Amino acid sequence: MILLVDDDPRFLQLSESLLARDELVYFAADAENARLLLALLGRGFTVVLVNVELAESSGLELIRDIHWIAPELPVIAIGGEVQTQLLETAREMGAAETIRKPITREWRGILDRVRQGAAAGGK
Repeated sequence: MILLVDDDPRFLQLSESLLARDELVYFAADAENARLLLALLGRGFTVVLVNVELAESSGLELIRDIHWIAPELPVIAIGGEVQTQLLETAREMGAAETIRKPITREWRGILDRVRQGAAAGGK
């Protein structure tokens, strides 16, 4: 299962077609709902994608919380072109990878690589 956290409804809709092809995807529009899903289903997720700049709260805080709740769960930080510094900070905070918007087919390869690394015991 994948958890995608982003507060842009259009982006979530576009992401669904690519990410949900062969896997169950849960969507959270804010950090609070993401934390709730992690509390309920945390061990079932194979990767979490987090927008580093959420309207209601910091995506960086959520990344920190995910590492506290489920340290073995890989996180991929998502950001746009103007969020380079936030993506670098996310990487320093333990994000396994960073991805820039908009969503592309290459995202699947990155997701698979991160999950394979987590399954092999890497971060």
